[in-house]
Amino acid sequence: MNMKNFIVRFIVTFAIAFTVNAVVIYIWNLFDKGGTFKWEQSFVIAIFIGVILSLTRGLGDQS
Repeated sequence: MNMKNFIVRFIVTFAIAFTVNAVVIYIWNLFDKGGTFKWEQSFVIAIFIGVILSLTRGLGDQS
């Protein structure tokens, strides 16, 4: 796996996952707690998804 490809895939996946998570978490908390926003939860989920999907796509290219 090329490190440059991994970093590019991670950044793209992280950006998409963070945006989707931020919107979903905000809407969920808007109904549940009156609009509070949890940045840390969005970052943790986006980092996890970014690493896992980047690794699985990168390792899948080798075979």
